[in-house]
Amino acid sequence: MKRALCVGLLTLVIMFPASLTARGYSADHHEMLSRLQMMAGGGYPESEWSDLMQRLDALLVEAEAAGDWDGYVEAELIRAKALETRGRHAQAMALLRSVIDEHRERRIPAMRKVYLELAALHAREGNEEAVTRIMSEFKRSPHFDRETYGFIGGSGPDDPLLVPRPRAGAEDSVT
Repeated sequence: MKRALCVGLLTLVIMFPASLTARGYSADHHEMLSRLQMMAGGGYPESEWSDLMQRLDALLVEAEAAGDWDGYVEAELIRAKALETRGRHAQAMALLRSVIDEHRERRIPAMRKVYLELAALHAREGNEEAVTRIMSEFKRSPHFDRETYGFIGGSGPDDPLLVPRPRAGAEDSVT
């Protein structure tokens, strides 16, 4: 019994970090994103922002060297969010556009987020035409999931819309 428990625990310890890395998000990604969320409140000196960007640079170099394109794109998304947080919207949009142009044909799950973030930046500026153009580009890309999802309800204000989450595991539960 103890041996089975130890083997099971060891398997979990080994597999948990592997599952995070497989998704492109490492502990470093989580740390950078958490740090950005704290810094977004304001009051941080330029040296803190420079340090954050340097750490993201290092994360990009590591991901590229490892061929972890999902992790690379996730780091670029964090960088774009940092630029946006600092009011550098044009730079954030240019960065996201360059990520799309560079990785357009690669099968990278995080690329969906790049299109979404770029469209959101344009939406905040009120540029409806750009949002429509980006979403059309996304639909033509290999990153678009053409699957139609079923739903239940939604017939009125008192009837909640329920959409099952395909491919979502227990760890992805929102409840």
